Amino acid sequence: KDVAIDFDIFAERKYSIRVHRSYHVGLGDIMVQVTDRKIEGNVLEIEQVIVNNTSPLETLQFRCSLFIPNMKRMQRFITELKHGQDRKLYYIPNAEALKGKELWLRAEQVNGRRILNYRWTVGEGWDKIDAISRQQRRTEDLIRVR
Repeated sequence: KDVAIDFDIFAERKYSIRVHRSYHVGLGDIMVQVTDRKIEGNVLEIEQVIVNNTSPLETLQFRCSLFIPNMKRMQRFITELKHGQDRKLYYIPNAEALKGKELWLRAEQVNGRRILNYRWTVGEGWDKIDAISRQQRRTEDLIRVR
């Protein structure tokens, strides 16, 4: 996550400074990555990746819940996650209606103390991905023409 820190320094006059920094909460031994994308048929695909970097190695299990406004929560289970990553997918209809909405992924360790929360706004990177896709198509068209 990114945070803006404001400083007001009073000397012969007032100086206001804003500094942007990223921060990470937690130990870093378990990481959550979430990517959303609109796929064919106006379907929202959400990719959840949980990475186990525990040392000493722990075998982990998680109950994952995806909370979507005005919908029943969706669940996935991760069993026996050793060192490395686990990937789960969620598919939700009507992607355009969810664009701009906040979603919440909660991964709760089974028989453990860890609770991982990840909130994000749907569709924040779609325009960038569309621009990249258009550029790739143009490049492919140019290659075919030659």
